[in-house]
Amino acid sequence: MKVTQTRHRSAHRAIPAMIGAAALIAMTSVTGKSLGVGIGGASALHPLQVSAGRFVFAVLALAACVAVVPRARPDFKGANWRLHFLRSACGWSGVTATFAAVAQMPVAEATAISFLSPIVALALAALLLNEHVGLRKIFASCFALIVPALILRTGTEAFQIAGLFALLAAALMGLEAIFTKSLTGSEPPMRILIVNNLLGSLIAVTAAAFVWVAPTTFNGGC
Repeated sequence: MKVTQTRHRSAHRAIPAMIGAAALIAMTSVTGKSLGVGIGGASALHPLQVSAGRFVFAVLALAACVAVVPRARPDFKGANWRLHFLRSACGWSGVTATFAAVAQMPVAEATAISFLSPIVALALAALLLNEHVGLRKIFASCFALIVPALILRTGTEAFQIAGLFALLAAALMGLEAIFTKSLTGSEPPMRILIVNNLLGSLIAVTAAAFVWVAPTTFNGGC
C-alpha cells in the first residue's frame, strides 16, 4: 500500500514536470525555427549549427548553476558511460532532426508530430524495460496518433521530407527516454543532465564544424 502511495505521489510530481518540459521543447522549436530560416536580416543557420548552439549554451548554463551551488556538482565515478553516450547520441540526433523539420514546415505541425515520442517510449518501455502498459495507456496512445496522422496525410505540405524529419525526431527522443530511464536507476539526475550535455556538445560541435558559418545579427547587422 505504501509503495502504491509513493508511486502516486511521484506521478503527481512528474506530470507538471513533463508539462513544463513540453512547453520548453515547444519554445526551443520556435527558437530553432527563427535561427533556421533567418529572420530580421540574420543569416539562416544549418540545423547542425543550431543544434550545436543548443548544447553549448546548455553546458554554459549548467556550469553557472554548479558555480553558484557547488554541492550540485556531481561525482562522475562509476558513471555508465556506454548508456550516457547512447542517450547523448539519440538526444543530439533527435534535437537536430527537430530543427531540420521546423526549418521547413510550420512549428505547430512539426511539434505535434515530434510529440509522438512518448508513444515510442511507451512501446519501448514495455518491450525493453518490461513495464506494464494498461488499456488506458494504449487507448490514449491510439488517440494521440490521430493528429499526426492528419498532419502527415498524403497531399498535404507536411507529407514531405520535413515531416519525416519530425517523425525521426520522435523516434529518437522516445529511445532517449528509455536510456534516461535506465540511467535513473543508478545515477543522480544532475550527473545525467551534465554528462548528456557535455557529450552532446562534443558531438554537436564536431558535426557543426563541417557546415559552420559566422552568424549575423538581426536587422542586417554583421
